[in-house]
Amino acid sequence: MCVSKKILIEREIEKVFWSIAHIDGITSWLADSGYHESNDELQVRDKFHYQYGNITNTGFVFKKLPPKMIELRNIYKISFNNEKRIMPLRTLFSLESFDENNTLLQVDIFGFHRNYGKNIKDIFDYTYNKVLLNLKSVNETGIDCRKQLFKENNLGILFTEKSTDNHKQCITISQIKKGTLAEKINLKPHDIIEQINGMKVNSYKEFSRLMDCSQFKLKDLIIKRENERKILYMRGEPIEL
Repeated sequence: MCVSKKILIEREIEKVFWSIAHIDGITSWLADSGYHESNDELQVRDKFHYQYGNITNTGFVFKKLPPKMIELRNIYKISFNNEKRIMPLRTLFSLESFDENNTLLQVDIFGFHRNYGKNIKDIFDYTYNKVLLNLKSVNETGIDCRKQLFKENNLGILFTEKSTDNHKQCITISQIKKGTLAEKINLKPHDIIEQINGMKVNSYKEFSRLMDCSQFKLKDLIIKRENERKILYMRGEPIEL
């Protein structure tokens, strides 16, 4: 299984490649911190270490053909809702000059395990859209939009994806943040979110798309708690349980 993304960036190919292969470029749009073995632009067989949010990305450069291609072998360590996961992946950046001042970038991430990697693949599939939007913003305007793109969800919950008794994918709450709407309306760890505002929510991707909407306002929330279906919020008012 793989994740593939394309984006057109209004900047010459050499500058876009620099932002992908140079430590100063990478920290401008992706990594919070990091280092390269050569401490400059990545070279073949160079080892690297990046940290962004709850993700640690270590590995080495497998192939490089400036300014058209660089392939990385990655080991991702992810802390996701109190769970730690380690994933060996392969990331290929392919660049093409669309015209003199525009670059078409394709990113392919390979190696998601067929059995237990689907949830992580869905997370990469969704979040990498934001990652590339920020790469585009930094290259075209010099503005880093990470805070706006990766803001916390409006409910104030941490969650994990797992199977229900019916072997269906679902959103299960693992932690409630204090002082948030989730605490106010009495959500609890192990609650399963079934519907938000009348929409079924079965995956991280569906949940994130809903939360990312700038006009989002919670009106209706249906959960399952201890195999019993409950309505916690109806027409904007919390329901006492």
